[in-house]
Amino acid sequence: MKRVFKLQSTVIPLALGAAAVFSAALPAWGQQYPTKPVRVIVPFAPGGGSDITARQVAQKFTEAFKQQFVVENRGGAAGLIGMEQTAKAAPDGYTIMVMSGSFSATSATQQPAFDPINSIIPVAEVGFTPFVLSVHPSLPAKTTKELIALARSTPGALVFASSGVGGLSHMATELKNSMAKIKMTHVPA
Repeated sequence: MKRVFKLQSTVIPLALGAAAVFSAALPAWGQQYPTKPVRVIVPFAPGGGSDITARQVAQKFTEAFKQQFVVENRGGAAGLIGMEQTAKAAPDGYTIMVMSGSFSATSATQQPAFDPINSIIPVAEVGFTPFVLSVHPSLPAKTTKELIALARSTPGALVFASSGVGGLSHMATELKNSMAKIKMTHVPA
């Protein structure tokens, strides 16, 4: 009787341990994805770099996954409106966002209604869009040096556009203004 007890006390824990180890090693089969259309939020107006990138990626994903990836432009507040919609969407993988570097600048200059660190997680870099300083051809400045000289001679007369207050293009131009000791008027889109 004592021997049976000893055998059971040894074999049962070993069997349970082996079952736990081997069952943990079995592959887990995930569900099919996507099974319905996926919302692709672009937090800017149509036609910009993020929008063009999102439309190209959405087209390729639609072809690859045989499910619609639908681009929705939700511009405003330098991207905050679209970011907030993404942050507050159901965490089911059916709302994704294509965003520029404004993600980091906007939340530093404005008070979003969501946690920008934990509510939106970057998962992939899909492209790179450089900043380009450009002027209307009729402006008598063909180089950066000439533009700075013109801005110094006419403080506040030159205007610059951006995707919104606190966005990356706004902050970069304000930094340039500060470093060059010039004043240009900001006109947010």
